[in-house]
Amino acid sequence: MIMHKNRHYPVTILLALLFTAVLPLLCINFIPSSGEDISAGFDQLRDRAFFYHNNTDDQHWYGTNKWAVRFDFANAYPTFATSEFVISSVRVYFPQVPSNAVPVTIEIFSDLGNAPNALLSSASANITSHWMEFSLPQTVTTDLAWVVVNCATAASGPYMSASIGGGAYSYYWNTNTPTHYFQNMQTAGYSSEFLISVVGRFELSDVDLELAAFDLKPDLIPGRTVTPQFTIFNNSSVSVLLPHITLSVTSPNPAYSVQDTIAIYQTLPPYSELTILYDDPLMLPYAFLLPDFSTQLKVRAVLKSEHDLADTLFNNTITKYYSCYNNILPVRLVENFIQYIAAQNLLQTQDGIVGTDVFVLNYFPLVADAYYSAGAVQRFNWYGFLGYPMTVVGGDERIAGFIANDYADRFTDALDAVGEQMTFLQQEAVLAKIASPYSVLQVRLSLRNPNTYVYTGGADPSPILQSRFFAALCKKVNFYGSERLVFNRWGAYADTIGTAIAIENSWTKQFSINVSDIGVDSLLAQYELFYWIQHNSNKQIIYANRIEMNSVVSNDDETLPQVPFDLVVWPNPVALGKDLQIKLTLQAKEKITNYRIYNLKGQLLQSSAPLTKNAEYYLDTQQISSAGIYLIRFDLVDKNSSTRTVTKKIFVY
Repeated sequence: MIMHKNRHYPVTILLALLFTAVLPLLCINFIPSSGEDISAGFDQLRDRAFFYHNNTDDQHWYGTNKWAVRFDFANAYPTFATSEFVISSVRVYFPQVPSNAVPVTIEIFSDLGNAPNALLSSASANITSHWMEFSLPQTVTTDLAWVVVNCATAASGPYMSASIGGGAYSYYWNTNTPTHYFQNMQTAGYSSEFLISVVGRFELSDVDLELAAFDLKPDLIPGRTVTPQFTIFNNSSVSVLLPHITLSVTSPNPAYSVQDTIAIYQTLPPYSELTILYDDPLMLPYAFLLPDFSTQLKVRAVLKSEHDLADTLFNNTITKYYSCYNNILPVRLVENFIQYIAAQNLLQTQDGIVGTDVFVLNYFPLVADAYYSAGAVQRFNWYGFLGYPMTVVGGDERIAGFIANDYADRFTDALDAVGEQMTFLQQEAVLAKIASPYSVLQVRLSLRNPNTYVYTGGADPSPILQSRFFAALCKKVNFYGSERLVFNRWGAYADTIGTAIAIENSWTKQFSINVSDIGVDSLLAQYELFYWIQHNSNKQIIYANRIEMNSVVSNDDETLPQVPFDLVVWPNPVALGKDLQIKLTLQAKEKITNYRIYNLKGQLLQSSAPLTKNAEYYLDTQQISSAGIYLIRFDLVDKNSSTRTVTKKIFVY
């Protein structure tokens, strides 16, 4: 390959910078995409395919003909004297596969002054698949490189795909200034990294053995058996003869601990990788039993070898925190960020999928919408979103955009993922009342951690101290053929909690909502109040519930709320063929009229006679014929003859 040493892109000058401050964004735009995980096309572990994106197709960009990523390989191993990458090919994800020929040229440049400098290599092809791999005519070895994708884009396609998040490494060719230059996405105000990866291997000046991935499988449920699985890399020019992993699994309860050494009876050749899955017979000796109580777990895995003295060890350790809980989430939340005029198909698709324990909150952040509220904009910005529509399930499952042929599957998968999530909190008491002269809704609620060992801060992060509390008043509105919940206003927004809610501890929260513009009758008939605790970083909702407005009392009623009935199902998990024990605490005139056992397909397996006394009952599970997850639904009738259903999830092994 001829190296065109005299080809340069102009380094940004002062005039360009001045124009950038005023017009940095006008030449490009994007269309929100599906958020699809596109990693399945390749095995993209980061040290074989190096990239900065998140493997999600979140945005489709258009408006210029050059898109770039600046790869800083030296910074990947900052403690090494030399850290270079041998680039053999470049992968680019294209969201459209056009019927006509669309040419694309990939160019690799050196860097000078934070801009592309000398052309090092190039490759060209027409777009024939979503993931395109451009093999270079010869490898490029460098510690810093620009990959420039030359592809003319337009509002109707083709597009350049990007993941939401970051933006420090991605650039677009800005033609809105007299001197054209590469504008950084992050400094332009966009948190977007283009779906561009380089493929090859590192060449390092030191020995480097890396623990690339480590996990416990299959399911983290109290009392179940799990087995490690892992991937390790030898990023060095020497063979590794004696690799092994030291494993430590601990709980906030010091009574539980697992310490083991996983021997790897294989030599790792230079620049090789090894993956061993949990169901590999080699891993059978390293299976272990999880505690039979609800707890957080801290897992620390350290990769070692005979080269420890030479290995810098900075990437040899993986520490993870797992939730091994046994309480079902009382409410699963779905949040839609939508424009009314474009939301019908999305909402009606959801209508056919959501279950009785799923509540869909609809936010309208666009000022032009009739249901717009400033609080919806707050929430939209808290997630860091850029476009509509966006669907959020359980806080951390995201679907960007609406594509009719796959939205239902993606939404179902997201609900299934949240459906498997457990919590360690229970609602202990709640009181909602309207203060005279009927202008303020006052709420006091209490959450309790009845039986779960959790970390309370310090060296080990607390799930609660890292979370925020939200309370949203939503109005029931009929549109597009159904009654829907529309976000109206906040009662609490991203409030800190201030306590870890350790085992057998409770937390009480009080807040007020001005409802003077709503009226008592309308509030009671047309509104519902939802509250939840949500992790501030990964956004997972770890507890959610709702307060029905028909339970609201007047300011004159000072009666404190009774503690709701208590229902404990034990043991959970339970061995196949063994009885379940139900410990029941009822208030006056309350009773369980029926309970039913279902499998996850919704098939009724057995039901029972009423339970009317505070007592311990034994539940025969003969109709459960195989291990798995089952649901027990209890119908509770209270002193006012109102009926509600409480669901408990049980695990049979």
